Amino acid sequence: MTTFQLGAISVTDVVYDHLLIEINHNLLKTKNFEYRIWSKDKRVVRQGTFRGPMVQLRLSLMDTGNYQLLLSENGNEWEQFAFEKKAARLIYA
Repeated sequence: MTTFQLGAISVTDVVYDHLLIEINHNLLKTKNFEYRIWSKDKRVVRQGTFRGPMVQLRLSLMDTGNYQLLLSENGNEWEQFAFEKKAARLIYA
C-alpha cells in the first residue's frame, strides 16, 4: 500500500475498502480535524471529523473513481490529497 506523506500527514493513495489517515507530527496528534471527500464532479460524498493520531474511513460503499480529500482544522483548509477508489478484491473459498 502506497501512502502520500506531506510532512506531518500520511494518506493512502489507492483505496479498496478503507482510507487510512495518519497524523505523524507529535504537536498535531491531539488536534481535531475536519475532512471532506468529493468526487471528480465536485460533489461532496462524505464529510466528518476525527481526532489524531490515526483514523480509518470505510469507503467500501463509494463508487470506483478518483476523489479528493481535504483536511481542515478549525475551518482553515490545511492539506488536500488525491486518491483512487478501486473495487475490492474479493476472494471466495
